[in-house]
Amino acid sequence: DDQGRDERPYLRNPFFAPVAPQSRVDLAPAPIQSDSDHVSLSHVAPDKAMEIRSAVTGALTHDKRSGLFCFEQIVETTFVLPWDLSPLVEPERLSVRLRDGIRGELQDHETAVHLESTGTLNWNLNAVWQHEKDGGSGWTTFDAVTCQELERGYATAAEGPLSLDTAAGTWQVDFVQRFQMSLVTGRRRAIRRLACAPLMPMKTEHSDVFSLFHAASLGFWGVNDRTNVLRDAVFYSLDDAKAQFVLYARWHQQVLRSSPSLSQPPNFVHWEQAKQDLVKNPQLHLFTLANVVLRPIIVYSSPQSSIGGIYLPLLWEDRMGNYPCDQNPQLKNPLPLAYNAAKSKFSALVTFRGTKGPLPILLPLMHKDGSVFPVHFLSDAQAAQSESVLRRLMNVDVLSSPVAGSPHGSPSKSPENLFGSGVLPLFGRRASSFSESFFSPPHLSCPPTLTAFLDAPELPEVIDSLIKRYQSVFL
Repeated sequence: DDQGRDERPYLRNPFFAPVAPQSRVDLAPAPIQSDSDHVSLSHVAPDKAMEIRSAVTGALTHDKRSGLFCFEQIVETTFVLPWDLSPLVEPERLSVRLRDGIRGELQDHETAVHLESTGTLNWNLNAVWQHEKDGGSGWTTFDAVTCQELERGYATAAEGPLSLDTAAGTWQVDFVQRFQMSLVTGRRRAIRRLACAPLMPMKTEHSDVFSLFHAASLGFWGVNDRTNVLRDAVFYSLDDAKAQFVLYARWHQQVLRSSPSLSQPPNFVHWEQAKQDLVKNPQLHLFTLANVVLRPIIVYSSPQSSIGGIYLPLLWEDRMGNYPCDQNPQLKNPLPLAYNAAKSKFSALVTFRGTKGPLPILLPLMHKDGSVFPVHFLSDAQAAQSESVLRRLMNVDVLSSPVAGSPHGSPSKSPENLFGSGVLPLFGRRASSFSESFFSPPHLSCPPTLTAFLDAPELPEVIDSLIKRYQSVFL
């Protein structure tokens, strides 16, 4: 039922899209004032960046029923970097020097160091290797010895198949085609690698109060929010009478739940202050942004920060209890962002994708100490059933690796206490009860990790184009 929605052109994938007509919404361009001379997509591919911005601007729409300014299918996209830039493998199309030079230009090194030192980012990169069961009825995890052998080959293998001698016999593994073959029987079976994705904070062109919107735009499309599309969509929504009604109710509950000892309850004066305060407390803007893009947002911040956590598009539930993601599962794909509390600055968190990259891409929802990310802006009724709400709007499961001894450490809590303080109470069940047909059962030497998984489509033409253009810039 689209009777209450203004029709606007939308694009599923702006990387390959023609330029869309200009939206009727008036969005004034922001002045371009870069505070660092780094090489971004806009520098190496200005024509593609202009095409993306035009498509994004043309896809903005105002939903009359909710009052929210939002997008249609266009925000199904997630920007990923070429697999050659991953620090976990030997690059196949680049020299190590060139790869490190490109990463140095793109990476927000300060935020990366801050979040890794607090046990928030890249603390658990253990891998699980699985092979498909006979008849395609599910997956079985390899033993620890085979996992370790496969990991070594995965990090160094070339395009051709790799032969491995393991306790299970002699196998030939093709990482690109994702299968293994017995050299004795000739039998083939599909394999896959499951691991929490390496995440890299990306620099934004601006480190100002609007870094949230630049970071989100980079995370979706690989370009900064120069035309203020995301920023204006959020502030227009906060000023809309209909949208304010539901946003205020959620904000009021969030403040009371997070600060129960307040001397007086929050009122409309505090609400107006919160709408403008994007520096000290950007939680309201993060929640509004999640509803603008109709997708979950995961903010990785230090355990001491109240900003970190999960923001869900909760305002789109209809009278029948349905959400847009029920019809479009791509809207369950979360957008990961990094928040440096010391600098009050957001950065896009991007991962790496290619023919050898892991599938699906797993995003941890825990800190190294085992504390689970909180889910913000739940209503009282939703807070009582937070697990089902989270699973409804995002693909969530538990990953456990049989390979212990990760240099990044492991959470200290046992499976029974994985969900700890009740922020996300997974209700007295052991982690082993979660989708064992998909993920491996927990191994107590490496406690399980709560994860969300991201289905980022492969963009081979864009990846090849980026590699060539970055090479032309650096060589």
